[in-house]
Amino acid sequence: MMTKIAIAAGDIWLVIDVNDGISKNELFERLESQERPREVLLMALGWLIYGKHVKWVPGKSGGQLFLVGSTVKEGLSHEKSDQNSFVVNNS
Repeated sequence: MMTKIAIAAGDIWLVIDVNDGISKNELFERLESQERPREVLLMALGWLIYGKHVKWVPGKSGGQLFLVGSTVKEGLSHEKSDQNSFVVNNS
């Protein structure tokens, strides 16, 4: 099971890298299959977020996913806090 999660995490990473700012639903539409069920994708996404490789920015359509260190699009800016998390500014 851990191997499936790790492979799914790599697939998620690649999709977010090419489509920075993708919504969770759109990500799952692209990746979900019999080999990668939603449960495995959720565990992989949680692993990436917990490891601070991916950040979720709340907003329209349930928010967007970005690789950590990427530029946040659509007029949002981010700054790193002391706890290694991100604060969203709508300025």
